[in-house]
Amino acid sequence: MVTTRNANLHDALITQLRPLSPQNSSDSTISSRNSTLYAVAYRVVERSEESSLDIWYESFNIGDSLPTLPLWLRGGFCLPIDLDATYDRTCREQRILFDRV
Repeated sequence: MVTTRNANLHDALITQLRPLSPQNSSDSTISSRNSTLYAVAYRVVERSEESSLDIWYESFNIGDSLPTLPLWLRGGFCLPIDLDATYDRTCREQRILFDRV
């Protein structure tokens, strides 16, 4: 089955959150970018007694290396997650053959 449907979970999330965040006047959606492939990390923070959402997103194309994004833990700890290395390791361990374009 082939589909041409393009879903964008990040844009859907931002659309849902925008009414809750009037101070967020900048466009945080990524649908206007050239690539439909992306990875996103989020962190909820308190600033001036108001909740805010920090967003890290990276667009990429087929054949590109996957980005490294932060994984925020309680207590303000942050782990950099190398998605490319994680993907490569998972493919090796699952014996999935792939050829990078």
